[in-house]
Amino acid sequence: MKIGITLYPYGENSPAGLARYIFDLTKALVENDPNNEYIIFLKENPKNRPVFSGDNWKIYVLGYGSFWRSVGFWFAPKADVYIFNTPRLPLFFKPKRSLVIILDFAYYVYMTNSFSFKNYISKKFLFVLNKLSLMRASKIISISNATKDECFRIFGVKKDSIEVIYPGFRDICGVPSQEVSIDKPYILFVGIVKERKNVYNLVSAFIKSKKDDNIKHKLIIVGKTGGEYLDRIMDLINKSGMNDEIIFTGRVNDSELAHIYKNADVFAFPSIIEGFGMPVLEAMACGIPVITSNSSSLGEVAGDAALKINPFNVDEISKAITLLAKDNKVRDDLILKGFVRCKEFSWNKSANEFINVINNLI
Repeated sequence: MKIGITLYPYGENSPAGLARYIFDLTKALVENDPNNEYIIFLKENPKNRPVFSGDNWKIYVLGYGSFWRSVGFWFAPKADVYIFNTPRLPLFFKPKRSLVIILDFAYYVYMTNSFSFKNYISKKFLFVLNKLSLMRASKIISISNATKDECFRIFGVKKDSIEVIYPGFRDICGVPSQEVSIDKPYILFVGIVKERKNVYNLVSAFIKSKKDDNIKHKLIIVGKTGGEYLDRIMDLINKSGMNDEIIFTGRVNDSELAHIYKNADVFAFPSIIEGFGMPVLEAMACGIPVITSNSSSLGEVAGDAALKINPFNVDEISKAITLLAKDNKVRDDLILKGFVRCKEFSWNKSANEFINVINNLI
Protein backbone atom coordinates (compact mmCIF):
# COMPACT_ATOMS: atom_id res chain seq x y z
CA MET A 1 0.00 0.00 0.00
CA LYS A 2 1.18 3.52 -0.83
CA ILE A 3 0.61 6.19 1.80
CA GLY A 4 1.10 9.86 0.94
CA ILE A 5 1.99 12.45 3.59
CA THR A 6 1.95 16.20 3.05
CA LEU A 7 5.05 17.43 4.88
CA TYR A 8 4.23 21.12 5.10
CA PRO A 9 5.52 23.39 6.50
CA TYR A 10 9.06 22.08 6.24
CA GLY A 11 12.51 23.70 6.11
CA GLU A 12 11.84 26.64 8.43
CA ASN A 13 14.84 27.94 10.38
CA SER A 14 12.88 27.81 13.66
CA PRO A 15 10.02 25.35 13.17
CA ALA A 16 6.91 25.94 15.26
CA GLY A 17 4.53 23.35 16.70
CA LEU A 18 2.81 22.36 13.45
CA ALA A 19 6.08 21.79 11.60
CA ARG A 20 7.54 19.76 14.46
CA TYR A 21 4.36 17.70 14.77
CA ILE A 22 4.14 16.67 11.12
CA PHE A 23 7.88 15.95 10.84
CA ASP A 24 7.96 13.77 13.98
CA LEU A 25 4.78 11.97 12.91
CA THR A 26 6.17 11.30 9.43
CA LYS A 27 9.41 9.99 10.89
CA ALA A 28 7.55 7.69 13.29
CA LEU A 29 5.24 6.35 10.56
CA VAL A 30 8.07 5.59 8.14
CA GLU A 31 10.18 3.90 10.81
CA ASN A 32 7.32 1.92 12.41
CA ASP A 33 5.69 0.69 9.21
CA PRO A 34 8.21 -1.07 6.91
CA ASN A 35 5.42 -3.00 5.17
CA ASN A 36 4.01 0.05 3.37
CA GLU A 37 5.54 2.55 0.97
CA TYR A 38 5.44 6.25 1.87
CA ILE A 39 5.38 9.16 -0.57
CA ILE A 40 6.38 12.35 1.24
CA PHE A 41 4.98 15.39 -0.57
CA LEU A 42 6.82 18.71 -0.24
CA LYS A 43 5.51 22.07 -1.41
CA GLU A 44 8.87 23.07 -2.88
CA ASN A 45 12.47 21.93 -2.99
CA PRO A 46 14.01 22.77 0.41
CA LYS A 47 17.63 23.64 1.04
CA ASN A 48 18.02 20.35 2.91
CA ARG A 49 15.69 17.48 2.13
CA PRO A 50 14.38 15.41 5.03
CA VAL A 51 16.09 12.08 5.62
CA PHE A 52 14.52 9.07 7.36
CA SER A 53 15.79 5.59 8.04
CA GLY A 54 14.77 2.61 5.90
CA ASP A 55 14.04 2.37 2.18
CA ASN A 56 10.23 2.44 2.26
CA TRP A 57 9.91 6.15 1.44
CA LYS A 58 10.56 8.68 -1.30
CA ILE A 59 10.24 12.43 -1.68
CA TYR A 60 8.10 14.15 -4.30
CA VAL A 61 8.14 17.94 -4.75
CA LEU A 62 4.71 19.18 -5.83
CA GLY A 63 5.72 22.60 -7.18
CA TYR A 64 3.34 25.11 -8.82
CA GLY A 65 3.91 27.78 -6.18
CA SER A 66 0.70 28.98 -4.52
CA PHE A 67 -1.24 26.31 -6.42
CA TRP A 68 0.83 23.43 -5.03
CA ARG A 69 -2.21 21.76 -3.44
CA SER A 70 -4.75 22.32 -6.18
CA VAL A 71 -2.50 21.56 -9.17
CA GLY A 72 0.52 19.68 -7.80
CA PHE A 73 -1.39 16.57 -6.73
CA TRP A 74 -2.83 16.11 -10.25
CA PHE A 75 0.62 15.31 -11.63
CA ALA A 76 2.14 13.66 -8.55
CA PRO A 77 2.51 9.89 -8.03
CA LYS A 78 -0.76 8.51 -6.69
CA ALA A 79 -1.21 7.02 -3.20
CA ASP A 80 -3.86 4.70 -1.80
CA VAL A 81 -4.26 6.88 1.30
CA TYR A 82 -3.31 10.53 1.80
CA ILE A 83 -2.52 12.20 5.13
CA PHE A 84 -3.03 15.97 5.29
CA ASN A 85 -1.67 17.65 8.41
CA THR A 86 -4.24 20.46 8.31
CA PRO A 87 -7.88 20.47 7.17
CA ARG A 88 -6.97 21.69 3.68
CA LEU A 89 -7.66 19.15 0.95
CA PRO A 90 -6.82 20.01 -2.68
CA LEU A 91 -9.76 21.80 -4.28
CA PHE A 92 -9.51 20.13 -7.70
CA PHE A 93 -8.12 16.72 -6.78
CA LYS A 94 -10.06 14.16 -4.76
CA PRO A 95 -7.93 11.50 -3.06
CA LYS A 96 -9.37 7.99 -2.96
CA ARG A 97 -8.96 7.93 0.81
CA SER A 98 -7.79 10.75 3.02
CA LEU A 99 -6.95 11.38 6.66
CA VAL A 100 -7.17 15.00 7.78
CA ILE A 101 -5.42 16.00 11.01
CA ILE A 102 -6.89 18.75 13.21
CA LEU A 103 -4.74 20.47 15.83
CA ASP A 104 -6.77 23.48 16.95
CA PHE A 105 -9.02 26.22 15.59
CA ALA A 106 -7.58 29.25 17.37
CA TYR A 107 -7.96 31.37 14.23
CA TYR A 108 -11.74 30.87 14.42
CA VAL A 109 -11.98 31.77 18.10
CA TYR A 110 -10.01 34.97 17.51
CA MET A 111 -11.55 35.78 14.12
CA THR A 112 -13.40 38.87 15.39
CA ASN A 113 -10.13 40.14 16.94
CA SER A 114 -8.54 40.52 13.50
CA PHE A 115 -6.71 43.82 13.10
CA SER A 116 -7.84 44.39 9.50
CA PHE A 117 -10.79 43.67 7.26
CA LYS A 118 -8.46 41.80 4.88
CA ASN A 119 -7.27 39.55 7.70
CA TYR A 120 -10.86 38.89 8.77
CA ILE A 121 -11.90 37.93 5.21
CA SER A 122 -8.90 35.60 4.82
CA LYS A 123 -9.90 33.82 8.03
CA LYS A 124 -13.51 33.49 6.84
CA PHE A 125 -12.23 31.96 3.61
CA LEU A 126 -10.05 29.54 5.60
CA PHE A 127 -13.12 28.56 7.64
CA VAL A 128 -14.99 27.65 4.43
CA LEU A 129 -12.02 25.63 3.13
CA ASN A 130 -11.69 23.84 6.47
CA LYS A 131 -15.36 22.91 6.58
CA LEU A 132 -15.34 21.65 2.99
CA SER A 133 -12.22 19.57 3.65
CA LEU A 134 -13.58 18.08 6.86
CA MET A 135 -16.76 17.02 5.08
CA ARG A 136 -14.78 15.41 2.22
CA ALA A 137 -12.23 13.54 4.38
CA SER A 138 -12.49 9.77 4.81
CA LYS A 139 -11.45 10.14 8.46
CA ILE A 140 -10.52 13.03 10.73
CA ILE A 141 -7.70 12.61 13.24
CA SER A 142 -7.80 14.93 16.26
CA ILE A 143 -4.83 15.38 18.57
CA SER A 144 -7.08 15.69 21.64
CA ASN A 145 -10.64 15.22 22.81
CA ALA A 146 -10.86 18.98 23.33
CA THR A 147 -10.10 19.61 19.64
CA LYS A 148 -12.56 16.86 18.66
CA ASP A 149 -15.31 18.60 20.64
CA GLU A 150 -14.34 21.96 19.14
CA CYS A 151 -14.53 20.54 15.61
CA PHE A 152 -18.04 19.23 16.33
CA ARG A 153 -19.12 22.57 17.82
CA ILE A 154 -17.67 24.82 15.11
CA PHE A 155 -18.19 22.77 11.96
CA GLY A 156 -20.97 20.36 12.89
CA VAL A 157 -18.86 17.33 11.93
CA LYS A 158 -20.18 14.03 13.28
CA LYS A 159 -18.16 12.89 16.28
CA ASP A 160 -17.99 9.30 15.03
CA SER A 161 -16.02 10.51 11.99
CA ILE A 162 -13.27 11.84 14.31
CA GLU A 163 -10.62 9.61 15.88
CA VAL A 164 -8.42 10.94 18.70
CA ILE A 165 -4.73 10.05 18.44
CA TYR A 166 -2.43 11.78 20.91
CA PRO A 167 0.94 12.96 19.58
CA GLY A 168 4.27 12.10 21.11
CA PHE A 169 6.69 14.80 22.26
CA ARG A 170 10.38 15.68 22.16
CA ASP A 171 12.62 14.63 25.02
CA ILE A 172 14.26 18.03 24.89
CA CYS A 173 16.33 17.36 28.01
CA GLY A 174 17.88 14.39 26.22
CA VAL A 175 19.54 16.85 23.82
CA PRO A 176 23.13 17.91 24.68
CA SER A 177 22.71 21.30 26.33
CA GLN A 178 24.46 24.56 25.60
CA GLU A 179 24.83 26.90 28.55
CA VAL A 180 22.74 30.06 28.55
CA SER A 181 23.52 32.84 31.00
CA ILE A 182 20.33 33.17 33.09
CA ASP A 183 20.23 33.88 36.81
CA LYS A 184 18.49 31.25 38.93
CA PRO A 185 15.96 30.54 40.32
CA TYR A 186 13.40 31.14 37.60
CA ILE A 187 9.93 30.27 36.36
CA LEU A 188 9.80 29.29 32.70
CA PHE A 189 7.37 29.78 29.83
CA VAL A 190 8.07 28.37 26.36
CA GLY A 191 6.02 29.36 23.33
CA ILE A 192 5.23 32.16 20.91
CA VAL A 193 4.11 35.34 22.65
CA LYS A 194 0.57 35.81 21.38
CA GLU A 195 -2.87 36.32 22.90
CA ARG A 196 -4.00 32.70 23.00
CA LYS A 197 -0.85 31.77 24.95
CA ASN A 198 -2.05 34.07 27.75
CA VAL A 199 1.38 35.56 28.46
CA TYR A 200 -0.14 38.85 29.65
CA ASN A 201 -1.98 37.11 32.50
CA LEU A 202 1.11 35.06 33.32
CA VAL A 203 3.21 38.22 33.60
CA SER A 204 0.49 39.88 35.71
CA ALA A 205 0.40 36.87 38.05
CA PHE A 206 4.19 36.79 38.34
CA ILE A 207 4.30 40.49 39.24
CA LYS A 208 1.66 39.85 41.90
CA SER A 209 3.67 36.95 43.37
CA LYS A 210 6.79 39.11 43.49
CA LYS A 211 5.02 42.00 45.22
CA ASP A 212 2.66 40.13 47.54
CA ASP A 213 4.64 36.99 48.36
CA ASN A 214 8.23 38.12 47.79
CA ILE A 215 9.22 35.11 45.67
CA LYS A 216 12.89 35.12 44.68
CA HIS A 217 12.40 33.89 41.12
CA LYS A 218 12.68 35.59 37.77
CA LEU A 219 10.30 34.88 34.88
CA ILE A 220 11.96 33.61 31.68
CA ILE A 221 9.89 33.77 28.48
CA VAL A 222 11.32 31.76 25.60
CA GLY A 223 9.88 32.12 22.10
CA LYS A 224 9.12 34.44 19.22
CA THR A 225 7.90 37.90 20.20
CA GLY A 226 6.55 40.99 18.51
CA GLY A 227 3.42 42.90 17.64
CA GLU A 228 0.74 44.80 19.55
CA TYR A 229 0.30 42.04 22.14
CA LEU A 230 3.96 42.27 23.17
CA ASP A 231 3.60 46.05 23.40
CA ARG A 232 0.78 45.59 25.93
CA ILE A 233 2.92 43.20 27.97
CA MET A 234 5.92 45.54 27.91
CA ASP A 235 3.73 48.43 29.05
CA LEU A 236 2.61 46.30 32.02
CA ILE A 237 6.21 45.38 32.87
CA ASN A 238 7.42 48.99 32.60
CA LYS A 239 4.68 50.20 34.94
CA SER A 240 5.56 47.47 37.47
CA GLY A 241 9.25 48.43 37.51
CA MET A 242 10.23 44.76 37.12
CA ASN A 243 12.11 44.95 33.84
CA ASP A 244 15.08 43.12 35.35
CA GLU A 245 12.89 40.31 36.71
CA ILE A 246 11.15 39.34 33.45
CA ILE A 247 13.47 38.18 30.65
CA PHE A 248 12.52 37.57 27.01
CA THR A 249 15.12 35.37 25.33
CA GLY A 250 13.49 35.27 21.89
CA ARG A 251 13.93 32.06 19.92
CA VAL A 252 16.69 29.69 21.02
CA ASN A 253 18.09 26.50 19.50
CA ASP A 254 17.36 23.06 20.96
CA SER A 255 20.64 22.86 22.87
CA GLU A 256 20.01 26.22 24.54
CA LEU A 257 16.40 25.25 25.23
CA ALA A 258 17.55 22.02 26.88
CA HIS A 259 19.76 24.01 29.27
CA ILE A 260 16.95 26.45 30.07
CA TYR A 261 14.49 23.63 30.79
CA LYS A 262 16.96 21.69 32.96
CA ASN A 263 17.60 24.67 35.22
CA ALA A 264 14.01 25.90 35.67
CA ASP A 265 12.24 25.64 39.04
CA VAL A 266 8.69 25.88 37.69
CA PHE A 267 7.12 25.60 34.24
CA ALA A 268 4.07 27.81 33.68
CA PHE A 269 1.90 27.27 30.60
CA PRO A 270 -1.50 28.94 31.15
CA SER A 271 -2.69 28.99 27.52
CA ILE A 272 -6.30 29.77 26.69
CA ILE A 273 -6.41 27.56 23.58
CA GLU A 274 -4.13 24.61 22.81
CA GLY A 275 -4.76 21.64 20.55
CA PHE A 276 -2.46 19.55 22.71
CA GLY A 277 0.33 21.44 24.54
CA MET A 278 3.55 19.50 24.00
CA PRO A 279 5.64 21.85 26.20
CA VAL A 280 3.73 20.53 29.23
CA LEU A 281 5.06 17.01 28.57
CA GLU A 282 8.52 18.32 27.67
CA ALA A 283 8.72 20.03 31.06
CA MET A 284 7.46 16.94 32.90
CA ALA A 285 10.11 14.79 31.20
CA CYS A 286 12.73 17.32 32.34
CA GLY A 287 11.61 16.97 35.97
CA ILE A 288 9.96 20.39 36.30
CA PRO A 289 6.68 20.89 38.20
CA VAL A 290 4.02 22.29 35.89
CA ILE A 291 1.29 24.92 36.15
CA THR A 292 -1.19 24.80 33.30
CA SER A 293 -4.76 25.64 32.35
CA ASN A 294 -7.79 23.62 33.35
CA SER A 295 -9.36 24.42 29.96
CA SER A 296 -8.85 23.43 26.32
CA SER A 297 -6.73 20.28 25.92
CA LEU A 298 -4.23 21.13 28.66
CA GLY A 299 -6.15 19.67 31.58
CA GLU A 300 -6.68 16.54 29.48
CA VAL A 301 -2.97 16.18 28.71
CA ALA A 302 -1.67 17.05 32.19
CA GLY A 303 -4.00 14.71 34.08
CA ASP A 304 -3.27 14.89 37.82
CA ALA A 305 0.41 15.69 37.25
CA ALA A 306 0.14 19.50 37.24
CA LEU A 307 -1.40 22.39 39.14
CA LYS A 308 -4.37 23.34 36.95
CA ILE A 309 -5.64 26.90 37.03
CA ASN A 310 -8.30 29.07 35.42
CA PRO A 311 -6.25 30.92 32.76
CA PHE A 312 -8.44 34.04 33.11
CA ASN A 313 -7.91 34.29 36.88
CA VAL A 314 -4.67 36.15 37.64
CA ASP A 315 -5.00 35.56 41.39
CA GLU A 316 -5.29 31.80 40.83
CA ILE A 317 -2.20 31.75 38.59
CA SER A 318 -0.29 33.82 41.15
CA LYS A 319 -1.19 31.47 44.02
CA ALA A 320 0.02 28.49 41.98
CA ILE A 321 3.31 30.26 41.19
CA THR A 322 3.87 31.11 44.85
CA LEU A 323 3.01 27.59 46.01
CA LEU A 324 5.51 25.93 43.67
CA ALA A 325 8.13 28.59 44.32
CA LYS A 326 8.00 27.95 48.09
CA ASP A 327 6.66 24.45 48.83
CA ASN A 328 9.20 21.73 48.03
CA LYS A 329 6.84 18.92 49.05
CA VAL A 330 4.23 19.94 46.47
CA ARG A 331 7.00 20.42 43.90
CA ASP A 332 8.47 16.96 44.50
CA ASP A 333 5.04 15.31 44.32
CA LEU A 334 4.28 16.93 40.95
CA ILE A 335 7.72 16.06 39.58
CA LEU A 336 7.16 12.35 40.33
CA LYS A 337 3.66 12.43 38.84
CA GLY A 338 5.00 14.25 35.78
CA PHE A 339 7.60 11.56 35.09
CA VAL A 340 4.83 8.93 35.13
CA ARG A 341 2.38 10.98 33.07
CA CYS A 342 4.70 11.88 30.21
CA LYS A 343 5.58 8.21 29.64
CA GLU A 344 2.00 7.65 28.46
CA PHE A 345 2.75 9.61 25.27
CA SER A 346 5.16 8.57 22.50
CA TRP A 347 5.54 8.94 18.75
CA ASN A 348 5.77 5.16 18.32
CA LYS A 349 2.38 4.75 20.00
CA SER A 350 0.93 7.55 17.89
CA ALA A 351 2.28 6.05 14.64
CA ASN A 352 0.87 2.60 15.44
CA GLU A 353 -2.57 4.09 16.06
CA PHE A 354 -2.40 5.93 12.73
CA ILE A 355 -1.47 2.70 10.97
CA ASN A 356 -4.47 0.94 12.54
CA VAL A 357 -6.80 3.67 11.28
CA ILE A 358 -5.30 3.48 7.79
CA ASN A 359 -5.68 -0.30 7.68
CA ASN A 360 -9.34 0.03 8.62
CA LEU A 361 -9.91 2.38 5.67
CA ILE A 362 -8.74 -0.15 3.08
